Amino acid sequence: MAVIGAGGIGSEHLRALAAGVGGHLVAVCDSSEAAARAAADEAADRGPRPEVFRDAVGMLEAADLDVVHVTTPPASHVPLAREALRRGIHVLVEKPLAASPEELEELLELARANGAHLLEDYNYLFNSQVRTLLAWRDEGRLGDVVHVDVTVALDVLTGGGPLVQGTAPHFALGLPAGLVSDFLPHLASLAHAFTGPATGVATAWAKRHPSRLAVDEMRCLVTGSSATASLAFSASAQPDVFSVVVEGTRMRARADLYGTGVVRSELRGAPGPLVPLLNGLDSGRREAVGAVGGLLRKISGGPGAYEGLWGLAGAFHAALRDGTPPPVSLRDVAEVNALVTEIERSAPR
Repeated sequence: MAVIGAGGIGSEHLRALAAGVGGHLVAVCDSSEAAARAAADEAADRGPRPEVFRDAVGMLEAADLDVVHVTTPPASHVPLAREALRRGIHVLVEKPLAASPEELEELLELARANGAHLLEDYNYLFNSQVRTLLAWRDEGRLGDVVHVDVTVALDVLTGGGPLVQGTAPHFALGLPAGLVSDFLPHLASLAHAFTGPATGVATAWAKRHPSRLAVDEMRCLVTGSSATASLAFSASAQPDVFSVVVEGTRMRARADLYGTGVVRSELRGAPGPLVPLLNGLDSGRREAVGAVGGLLRKISGGPGAYEGLWGLAGAFHAALRDGTPPPVSLRDVAEVNALVTEIERSAPR
């Protein structure tokens, strides 16, 4: 396998692969030879030193590859994935995968025609908290899922930076909904996991910060095939949060993806007035346990905030090794991207 893009999120992919979640890393490619060499040197501390390339197409031609991780800036995702898929190489690509429905369909067709798998990095689907919610759904503990709420609030615009001042390029400025587009695949994939494909979308946008972005707030209501969802992104609401709340006919459960685990409110075999009290006590206990667990994960030297990436990469490579279906199907990728595209259509430019 190989990684194209050694900096930024690429370093996290390389760290996951070095920890053994994938196969044998044989090549690293980056436009900066120094970055590629540094990544190869680090990988050599744990195994054979991968070959270094500056030209991605040259690497795809020269190296014997089964799978490639594409972790470069968004504008290069489609051309790099295209070159790999044409050669029958499986691809795990960072989000956002494509800039248009036409580009996405081209990649999906290439994958089908060449017997290759194409995954977009929906890493939060593989966080332990989300896996717990999905397991509770599959076990029937939630009852029928009625609604899911996915909220991201990040203070990314205060204190200056290239999105606030100056003229330096930033990848988010080239996306259909700016910075929001960078998070939409996460929001949409989490909603899709519980609601199925979207059948209706209504979105509201706002701009609260002086910046180079057209928008920095998004609220969206999605009608899915089996439930509804609300998606939110805020660059102003504080404190920072990434949460998934699933409402079912038997349980309401909330996952805090920034570290305090999963809390729940459920029907209990107790007199009605006692149910809120019992749920509150249980939630407090779970939040305390989850907070301690989250802290330990962050200082353990393991995946930390990239737990889901390690889980997704591990599941993907295991599926390739075992000849089983990938953890995210081409249909999933198509349906999630259809929702992202529909949301972005209404974004102010």
